[in-house]
This record gives sequence, C-alpha cells and structure tokens, in this order.
Amino acid sequence: NPVPDTSGNILGVIDGISPLGDISGWACEHGASRSIDIHVYAGGPAGSGTFIVAAKADLPSEQPVASACGDPTLTPHRFQFRVPTSVPASNYVGKKIYVHGINNRGNDLLVNSGNFTFIGQETSPQQPPVNNPPQNPPAGKKIYKLQDAAAKTELWPASYLLDDNKYSCYSSNPGDMNNSQGEFIAAWFNLGSIVTIDKVMITPRIVDGKTIGFPSSFRLYVTTPDNLSWMLVRDFNKTDLPKDANGDYLLQLPQSYQTWGIHIVPNQLGTDDFNHYYFQLCGLKAGYL
Repeated sequence: NPVPDTSGNILGVIDGISPLGDISGWACEHGASRSIDIHVYAGGPAGSGTFIVAAKADLPSEQPVASACGDPTLTPHRFQFRVPTSVPASNYVGKKIYVHGINNRGNDLLVNSGNFTFIGQETSPQQPPVNNPPQNPPAGKKIYKLQDAAAKTELWPASYLLDDNKYSCYSSNPGDMNNSQGEFIAAWFNLGSIVTIDKVMITPRIVDGKTIGFPSSFRLYVTTPDNLSWMLVRDFNKTDLPKDANGDYLLQLPQSYQTWGIHIVPNQLGTDDFNHYYFQLCGLKAGYL
C-alpha cells in the first residue's frame, strides 16, 4: 500500500490553559519550515463557536515537536498567549477551547480541542505570571550553566553562548530595529532536575570598549515548572540594567522561579559597529544569588 502524503496537514496539540489564562501548545504544517497562524474559538469550533483571538505558533520548540512536524530546521512551532483584555470575558469564560491551525488545506483542529475550559484570570493581565516561591530554595549562592541553546537564525552559532569565552559570541542574521523577523535565543540547563533562579547574567559583545548587538529592550521567559511552556517574567530595557564586576548585565528577577530553561526575545535589536541591526550575545548563565 502507498504511504499517505501527510505534507501540508495541520498537526498540533493544546497543552492546556494555566490558572492565569495562558493558552499553550504547539502547531505546524507538516513538512513546512515556517511558523503558522492559529485561530482560537470558545464553545465550539469554527462555524459553531465564538471566535476569540488569532495568534501565531512562533515560540521555540524542542526536537520531538520538530520531528512530529517533519521539520529538520529549528523553526519555532510552540505558542503561548493570553486572551486580550479587549475580548469580553463573557465570550469565553467557562467555555471549552478550540484551536484551529491555519493553512490552505483545511484549517484542522488541534488535538485536545474541546478538552480544556477557559477560566477567569486570577491577576491583572498586565502583570507577568507569578509562581509561589519554592519551598526549599538552594542553600547559598548557586550559578547554573546552560547546556543547550537554539536560535531563530545563526550567523554565528548559538552554542557559542555556552562556551565560557567572552570573545566567542552568538549572532543572528542581520535584521531591523523592531525585530520583525522574530529573532530569539532559547537555552536549557539539562541538569536532570529543575533549578531555582532569581538572577540571569548576560555577557554582551564588546568591541573597542563599546557594547554592540545587544537588544535595546527584550522579553525574558522561563519554562513553567512542568516544562510544558514558556512563561513571561517581564520586559527589560538595556538602559536600566546594571553590570557586575565581570562586565555582564545582571537581570534581577521579580521573584525566584523554578525552571528548566530561559528564552529571550528582543523587542528592539541593537546595532553592530557598522550600525547594522543584529541580536548578539557572548554568554548566558542564571543563578540563585
């Protein structure tokens, strides 16, 4: 029997809805190295449910997702977002969630559509999600090295972030000020167990004493404790960041987080020494200090 052609089919799974209202999962078009749009409905699928929001599955995804998608690249296929406050809560609270992947072959429903119920948000949607501090934080200072890294584009490899050499740096391909191409870095500790962090240390690229290629502003995410999705910590501005004795930018997190990895998405890219826009970093660590 011939093997059915699955290229172009929509694949994906809704992982769940957090108590804060964050919808997470992954979606792709099989065989396509691109991120796809998704449409969210409440109370039923398209045609019977109420349209809630359109989003994009463009957050970093792991190798099993890439394999399921038939995508040999590191194209992002995960999603995590919150229903905008402009959508009346009466349109979705208490109703089942349905998510369609969007392409020109049918806009199929993702697995688990109809299995989760929208709930009300427990905090202001303008605030980042809050975890309860871990019951047993590590004793004393701990600094954790990240073991694996992935990026949207790699002019210089993302692995250079992790080699403890400040002269060996990751770089994206050239972009524009507003990061319309969606550059990102994601890195994982891979220590076999969850770690607790309250600070992130980033080594910038320095040329002739000047910091270059560092984003003017960016969003920092950590994984949820179950490692199923990324959770926004907060936005940071370069001008607000102190440097430590090593010349690294020191990010003080609003609380301690239990996490498996770190994800950085520039809001605005920085420039190199020729005034071209890049995302460039030379080191990344995190710790409980």
